[in-house]
Amino acid sequence: MWGRPNPWQLRMMMMMMKGKGKGKGNGNGKGYGKGGGGGWNKAPKTISKDMGEKIDTKAKYTGKVEKFNKFKGYGWIKMSQTGLVPGDSVYVYYKSIESEDRFPQLVADMEVEFGIHKYKSQNGTSIRAKHVSLPGGRSIAIQDELDARQKAKSVNEKDLLKIDGDGSGEISELEYLTHMLVKLRKIDADTGKNLHDRFVEIDVSGDGTISAEDVEARDRARAAQSAAHE
Repeated sequence: MWGRPNPWQLRMMMMMMKGKGKGKGNGNGKGYGKGGGGGWNKAPKTISKDMGEKIDTKAKYTGKVEKFNKFKGYGWIKMSQTGLVPGDSVYVYYKSIESEDRFPQLVADMEVEFGIHKYKSQNGTSIRAKHVSLPGGRSIAIQDELDARQKAKSVNEKDLLKIDGDGSGEISELEYLTHMLVKLRKIDADTGKNLHDRFVEIDVSGDGTISAEDVEARDRARAAQSAAHE
C-alpha cells in the first residue's frame, strides 16, 4: 500500500529505532550522530577528497588514547601529528588492535602506534585507525594486569596467611606491599622474598622501620661475624 521506502526513509526509520532525531546535542540519541552521551555517539570521521589525498595509508602514526569504551568496543586516538585529520583524532575499533588479550582494548593516555584506513562510507570517505599497537609495533597486552588488579582488590583469610611471611600473626606494611607487588606482577615471588629478607636483616630492632641505629647495629653484627671466622 505504501510502496517500498526509499533509502532516506530507511535511514530515518533506523535513526528513530536508535533513539536519534530527538534534537541536536541534547544527549537524547543513543546511536551515532550529534547526540550527547559523553562523546560516545560520534561515528568514524568523514574527510574531504583533498584531505584524503594527503593521508598515507602505508605510513605509521603515533598518538595517545583519548578514551576507549571496552563494553562498546571502540574509542578515539589523539594523533601526535596535527592538521592531518579533522580534530586530530582517529576512531579505533577493537578488531583493529594488535593484541592477544581475550578482549582487546585500550586505556586512556596509552601511547600507541597505528596506521590509517580510508574507506567509502554513506557520507563520503571515512577514516579509522588500523594495526593499533604499542610504539615500535609491540603487541598490546593488558588483560593480565587488569586481572591481577581485580584480584588485588580483595584480600581474604587465605591471603592474610600468605602475607604474614614471618608467622607473627600480624601483617607489617612491608609484608603487605611486597605481597601486592607480587600479586600485581610488578615483581616475582623470589625478588619479593629477597627484598623482604634484606629489610628484616637491616631492621635490627624489629620495629618495622630502618634507623641509623639499625644500620650501625647491623654493621657491628657483621664485623663480629667476620672476626669470629678469622
